[in-house]
Amino acid sequence: MRKFVCLILVLFLIFVFSSVRAFANVKSKISVEQELFRAIKNINIPFVKNEGQIDPRVKFYADVLSGTVFVRKNGELVYVFPEYKNKKVVMFQEVFKGARIEKIKGYESSNVKFNYFIGKGRKKWRKDIESFEVISFGEIYSGIELRLRAHGNSVEKIFKINPGGNPEKIALKLEGIKSLKIDPKSGELVVNTNSGEVKFAKPIAYQEVNGKRINVKVKYKIIAKNIYGFEIGNY
Repeated sequence: MRKFVCLILVLFLIFVFSSVRAFANVKSKISVEQELFRAIKNINIPFVKNEGQIDPRVKFYADVLSGTVFVRKNGELVYVFPEYKNKKVVMFQEVFKGARIEKIKGYESSNVKFNYFIGKGRKKWRKDIESFEVISFGEIYSGIELRLRAHGNSVEKIFKINPGGNPEKIALKLEGIKSLKIDPKSGELVVNTNSGEVKFAKPIAYQEVNGKRINVKVKYKIIAKNIYGFEIGNY
């Protein structure tokens, strides 16, 4: 009997500018700050449910250390974070081209609840707002599911490609940026914004066969202007 195994494709957006990232890798006498950075970069960050405390177009959002990712009801992702050197706010959004997004839900309820007391009127106050470790988009392409997780300084997109699903259908467009390129040495996706570069870490793909994790070759590919996808090896 043939056993069908799904493919897991993991994509990380690192919320740091290239200049800041380089600084973090330089040996410094301020070892306490370096140790703190290492300790917090993998901390799970919950997604907060929007119950009227922010823009009504947003369904969930997560405040990572360097900024915020907003999950809109239509499935668009909006990334916002400050660039302190130039005293600007960098913002761009990500759209899943050709995707079918029907229900966005929170899973793995977090123990953390949030309270917002905005202004003097109680009508704007919100108490005990739920938060979640995982945001599920469900099946956005035929045979392909999407989940989001947030960590200390990054956002993780997890594509689960079920038997029959075609990863070549995945196409993501970045809006509000200047250009897009792939670093040939690191394999990172480099996003050129008005205030500097933001990098998406090299993607990871794997299958679990009989309890063993088998890595699968994967790399970014530029499909069209500011649109990227993935090139995946045999699996």
